[in-house]
Amino acid sequence: MVWALLNSDTQIIHMAMITNYIRTFCIILLFGVTLSGCDGQESRKQKYLTEAEQSFLEQDYEKARINYKNVLKIDPKDVNGLMGFARTLEKLADWRGAVGRYRAVLEIEPDNVEAKVKLGQLYLMANEYSMAMELAETILAGEPTSVAGLTLKAGAVAKEGNVSKALGIVEQAHKLDKHDLDATVLYSSLLVANNRAAEGLSVLEKALDVWPDSITLHSMLANYYLSKNQLILAEEELKRLTQIAPENVAFKHKLVLFYERTGREQEAEKIYREIIASGENQTEAIIALHDLYMMRKNQEKAKSTLEEFIATYPDDFDLKFKLAEFYVNSKQYDTAESMYQSYLSENDSVSTRARTRLAYLMERQGKLDQAETYLADVLKEYPGNIDALTLRGKMYLDKEDAVNAISDLRTVLNANPENISILKALAHAYLLNENSDLAIQMLKAVSNLDPRDVQAHLQLAELYSASGKLEPALDQYKIADSLSPNNEFIKQKMASTYLAADASGASRELSLELMEMKPENPIYPLYTGLSYQIEGKHERAIDYFDQSLALLPEAIEPLSAKVRSLLALKQLDQASAWLAEVVKQQPNNAPAMNFKGEVHLAKQEYKAAELAFEQAVKAQSGWWLPYRNLTLAKMAVGDVAAAVDMLQLGIDKTGGDSRLKMELAMLYERQNKLAEALKQYESIVAADDDNVAAINNLVMVLIAMDHTDEGVQERAMRLGQKLLADENPLYKDTMGWLYYSKGDYDKALPLIRRALIAYPQHPEINFHLGMTYYKIAEFEKAEQYLRVALQDGAVFRGKSTAEETLVALEEKLSAL
Repeated sequence: MVWALLNSDTQIIHMAMITNYIRTFCIILLFGVTLSGCDGQESRKQKYLTEAEQSFLEQDYEKARINYKNVLKIDPKDVNGLMGFARTLEKLADWRGAVGRYRAVLEIEPDNVEAKVKLGQLYLMANEYSMAMELAETILAGEPTSVAGLTLKAGAVAKEGNVSKALGIVEQAHKLDKHDLDATVLYSSLLVANNRAAEGLSVLEKALDVWPDSITLHSMLANYYLSKNQLILAEEELKRLTQIAPENVAFKHKLVLFYERTGREQEAEKIYREIIASGENQTEAIIALHDLYMMRKNQEKAKSTLEEFIATYPDDFDLKFKLAEFYVNSKQYDTAESMYQSYLSENDSVSTRARTRLAYLMERQGKLDQAETYLADVLKEYPGNIDALTLRGKMYLDKEDAVNAISDLRTVLNANPENISILKALAHAYLLNENSDLAIQMLKAVSNLDPRDVQAHLQLAELYSASGKLEPALDQYKIADSLSPNNEFIKQKMASTYLAADASGASRELSLELMEMKPENPIYPLYTGLSYQIEGKHERAIDYFDQSLALLPEAIEPLSAKVRSLLALKQLDQASAWLAEVVKQQPNNAPAMNFKGEVHLAKQEYKAAELAFEQAVKAQSGWWLPYRNLTLAKMAVGDVAAAVDMLQLGIDKTGGDSRLKMELAMLYERQNKLAEALKQYESIVAADDDNVAAINNLVMVLIAMDHTDEGVQERAMRLGQKLLADENPLYKDTMGWLYYSKGDYDKALPLIRRALIAYPQHPEINFHLGMTYYKIAEFEKAEQYLRVALQDGAVFRGKSTAEETLVALEEKLSAL
């Protein structure tokens, strides 16, 4: 694989190089075991072990798996059995199972080097290079010149992206033992990754003297020659692979593709016809020949090929189902349905398969009820039918029934852990179920199985960004960018993520590149300006904001960004004049009017501010922000009644905007109109029971109203469970105060103390803590925190109680 990627970008070459090393596992003969002196159970174990070894050598891995399982049933800690089982699971591509067995070996024999190396290789396959590095270091700690340890370490370092350092490490391993295949393969790969392809080729050619029948080496050479367009040499290597492993049909497929792409169609067909004539892998070869004609877009020949062989082999239902599939893909649905219906009277296996395909056909045509009926019939009889569960899971997903989709798709994935389409579907289902962590796990598995899947990397980046994990998000965007280097969308996402991470220089570099790519796009000068704004270089930032506005004059983002920079430069008059000009040119630009009002507010020009906000309301009556700003202007001149009226008007005009309701509720609280505040908070929570800020304030109002009704107290406690689940320290204080109100001071104290750690000077939190200490008779601490609460003359709910309690405390403490 590695040589085929020589002309790809460097990062992907590196990943392919390391994959060659990781997937090169030598067959190691197990130790011979004598049967003499064993009891009956030991004899049976030895018998199974010998049979397992023999099956492994004969490449009958399924039989080897069964025999190794029998060994471990008798003796779960048999190291030879565990190692053989792990190797067999690798051959069967059961990577998880192999990892588990190698770990089991290391629990029994912590110094087992082979188990460490094999486990490390599997970690590298999963991109867990730090875990592989840890294993390599433990090997080298015991034996600094361990070739296996050095090779594993080089693989981990290369996976981290440092191919130069990795080359130095593996070169040391290769010098120690030129007859180690793993080290040789990785050494050759890393020479290529370090732009030393000729040396890498030389290493491969010399290695063939030692391993003339190595499939890995011949595959690498074939791909190298293909990349260099040395077709004669490439053909020789591809033919050699079919000679070394004649039973491996995959190599014959590869030779077919070579002939097909070099215009030698008859030779391509000849290979498949020879396989068919041999009688081995006959059905697969017929289907491959059909697919070859389909690839050539010769549908008539593709169909007639299947029909010809169905006539010869009328009992081959794989061919019949393939022909029906052809009709489905050709949108000849009636013909396909007729074929499937005719198979319903066949044996159980065929009829079940036909019902499942009918379900797929019905679903494809939008006949969902019929599809569900067929699926129900199949799954009633065979609840574990993977094809049926796959379709049902995807149908649940289409209906956004995440729970049932997850149930079905998990079952499918357990049967085939490397099914990329199922992993992606599960990621979607987990997102619908609001479980982004599990969605990330699924997408990471996709990217491990197919490192070139750009969409998987982009989805991972989006999920990381959404959860605030900007560094791993950027890592994924970088990989996607390396896979698709001229993709404008990816570069744009990277630039915006760099901005979010305050990495102004990196964002600017990309933004300037994007400005050259798409000079007509206003977002790229905006990003460039924002990068300068982060650095406090506001005058340069304004230049780029102006460029963005020149491209799209009505855009809000560069408008607001320019205002921020003008305010940062304390150029309030210039900001006012510029915004006035914008409004003059764009009389319906509500954001510009709103910004104009905010500048007037900053200059304490309240009448002018009100006028600007009223203009914004007139231009866009459904926008909540001008109403809120009008409220601030009214409050600034002490007109509280007008502020309340404005908020009520805004709530009416915006269809009940929750932000305006919050403002109104808090204004009522400041007026001590708790019943009115309660109504607003109740209204917000009724519409959105996940609005934690509103829940927090609602609970505080319920506490302040001092309800003795047990039902009200229980409701406050139920609402408070969402506050406990949130990390916001202020919500911890609220819950602490709720427990205080119930007289549960032991629960109140730790919650309020946690809040105080985050906000040590917060008056109300200090008041709550002081009162809690007062209730448990720790008077000195109570006095300390109450004094802090009152020290700056802060206004807070409960201030009079704090003052009265402090007087009482002084009397108590003086009496001691």
